[in-house]
Amino acid sequence: FQNFPFWPTVRVCGKMSSFDEKLPLVSGPQAVYLPALWQKVTLDDADATYVLVVPELGFSQGGQTFLDKFCEKRGKTISNELARGLFEQNGPDSDLDSAFPPGSKEDIDLGDFIKKARSLIQKKLRSAGIICKDGNISIDRDMDFWWLSVADDKAKQALALKFAYWMPFKTEAYESLGMQIPQLGDRPFPAFITIDDDTHLEGKLDEFRDVDISRLIMLQLHHIVNFEKMVELQVVAKHFPAAKYKDVKALNDEVLMHCPDKHKIYGLVRNYFGEKVAFFFRYLGFFIDSLFYLSFFAIMATVAQSSRVCPNFESQNWAKVAFGVVVAGWATICQRFFEFKAREESTRWGMHYNKALEVLKAHHMEKIALWRSAVSNLVMLLFLLAFIATITWITFSIDDATIRSYATTGTTFAFSFIWGQLAMKLVELEHHKQKSLKTESLILKLGFVKLFLFLFPLCRIAFLMKYSTLQCGPDAHEIWKEYRQNVEVFHGLEHKTIDYDHHLFKSWMDFNELNREGVTRHVLDIMSHFGLARQLPRDETCYMGCKPVRCDLASNGELSCLTTCYYELRSSLASLFVSHVVFTAMFMLIGIGMVVWNVRDEMKRKSGNGNYTFLQFQEKCRDASPYRYLSWGGSYVEDFLEVILAFALIASFGIICPPLACIAFLTHSIENRLLLWRTSNITCRPFPEVSQGIGAWNTILEIVVSFALLINGGLVVLIMRTPMERWGARDKFCVFAVWTMTLMFFRVLLRALLPETSSDFLEVEKENTLFLQKFRSWWRAGKPRNLALNSEES
Repeated sequence: FQNFPFWPTVRVCGKMSSFDEKLPLVSGPQAVYLPALWQKVTLDDADATYVLVVPELGFSQGGQTFLDKFCEKRGKTISNELARGLFEQNGPDSDLDSAFPPGSKEDIDLGDFIKKARSLIQKKLRSAGIICKDGNISIDRDMDFWWLSVADDKAKQALALKFAYWMPFKTEAYESLGMQIPQLGDRPFPAFITIDDDTHLEGKLDEFRDVDISRLIMLQLHHIVNFEKMVELQVVAKHFPAAKYKDVKALNDEVLMHCPDKHKIYGLVRNYFGEKVAFFFRYLGFFIDSLFYLSFFAIMATVAQSSRVCPNFESQNWAKVAFGVVVAGWATICQRFFEFKAREESTRWGMHYNKALEVLKAHHMEKIALWRSAVSNLVMLLFLLAFIATITWITFSIDDATIRSYATTGTTFAFSFIWGQLAMKLVELEHHKQKSLKTESLILKLGFVKLFLFLFPLCRIAFLMKYSTLQCGPDAHEIWKEYRQNVEVFHGLEHKTIDYDHHLFKSWMDFNELNREGVTRHVLDIMSHFGLARQLPRDETCYMGCKPVRCDLASNGELSCLTTCYYELRSSLASLFVSHVVFTAMFMLIGIGMVVWNVRDEMKRKSGNGNYTFLQFQEKCRDASPYRYLSWGGSYVEDFLEVILAFALIASFGIICPPLACIAFLTHSIENRLLLWRTSNITCRPFPEVSQGIGAWNTILEIVVSFALLINGGLVVLIMRTPMERWGARDKFCVFAVWTMTLMFFRVLLRALLPETSSDFLEVEKENTLFLQKFRSWWRAGKPRNLALNSEES
């Protein structure tokens, strides 16, 4: 139980290790305990930084070898010209000419090509200083593991020089010039410089991390060969950065079990996953921290709903309105401040310098064909129209509010699931050549549509339900009786004395009667053409479809009632948010369970074939739970989207249900730890992609905040029981416009007052610029006699 990921939420600050202390960490020379499997495996990660998995061509299963099966799909030969074209030629290459003679028109047997291509790749890797250890056969005997690493410092320097890799300076480099490394937020903020072939950088730069070596190895692979084509031709079946056991243990110990130092955690995450995934966890941590502060205001607003604190409903509602102002300001500040923090982290991590490190699918970008983009946008539009039609049908077909709420939530998740499958196909249709552009397109498509799927049903209940469920009839008194029977309580009044024809109730009904002429009728006529409302009949009296449930006597002597629409909105919001959290957790737990079950089952079946190793476990995770879209291992896009949707619900409708902020804080704190546990223990270690921030998610956040300000304004004017409740449409619109413009002005003011970079950041950049100038001056002029570069020279 101590190894289970929920344990930290019970005992966050315990001294217990994430690895069961009752079991020895190492019982033999290389036996280690994996908490994900709850048993031991053989440790074999010492010589592997990156792993290439190649199929054993002679492996036989079902009477056919792997090569025979592959030849049936691909064909038995490959042209010599194509074989040569798969290798990048940088001058004369005798090895390539020997394997695939230039000018030869003969086809090559596919098996011979695969063997020669593997041999060539190994030679070229070793000539670049990359150690390649093969012969590590899997427990199934069907795969060979190539362990790639770079042990020699000169080889690392040579690879970094070839690809103009940037690295940060050590603290000692600053001290050698009589300076101190700049600090920002009590953390070092080093300068970066590109590697060159001069010895003046020796000993001045930080050590290469595993993620740096993984990038350099992958860059070298793409430099010598068309790597994607090699995977397609099964020269290499799969590949992944090797996870080091000590790194996984550090993540478990520091992130999951101890009172964490957040900055240390972000450093561990960055060094394990790379900057792109680190920015996601950085945003998730920032979101949880901001929810912590919002929760204080949510608790105050919730307490204010008690009659002991606020004796009348008007005070209670003004407390909610005040909380709405806080939520709107919170959403705006969160979005702006994270931009601010992300820029600092991007510079601290050297991402402004390593932008060109992305491994491309093709060497040149291509413009998307107009017809591809048009088809993609048309499908998106039709999908949204189908969703609107389905929600409208549910509204008109189901009378029970509770069942209708559940049906709407189910429909939202059903359409969300379908769009999740369809979005990737549309992105592939657009035929992006650059991986970052493909990811950005997927983010925008998923973000726009799923935000609409989650927010439209709630907006419909809040603003359109009263018009789409009109109550009409020839006898107004019959409708009054029906509405009166729906009221559960009259606060401050004798319930039995308020009949349907009482002047207070009659006044409330008169205000909710719809005018058959004028602007209202024209608006409803337009809405009726799109199926969003019923058309007003000419010979009947119609009332808004939101029936009173709980009524209070306002200070102006009129009734003020909470309606069925208000309670349905709260119910739908709660069911949507809870379902969102449950589904997110459920899919993570199912993925964890599937991987653990499959690996343990394979270990039992293959127990006679030898020891199950740590890298074989990672290879199994590569098959069952890669960090890829629509995978049980999660993905950058899906994990980020879940957080954005929660942020959108709270920012837009948190005013309706203040305790939602507190619930979100608790659930996302658990989700954060569960995500870290899954990604470090179950998900195959993803390639450490670089990133300058959260990219296209900034655009999505801008949209969320803008819509949240509009929705909050609409809720205050139309839903909350304030003195504006009995105002006319023109007056309400004026208040809504003032609310919206004020908050928009606040956004602009915040952007103006909060500059792109802080003064401390500018001061640090100035110090680093001065250091680089001194360093280059020393380099050009030669080392001055009075300048001590190390303790020996001083």
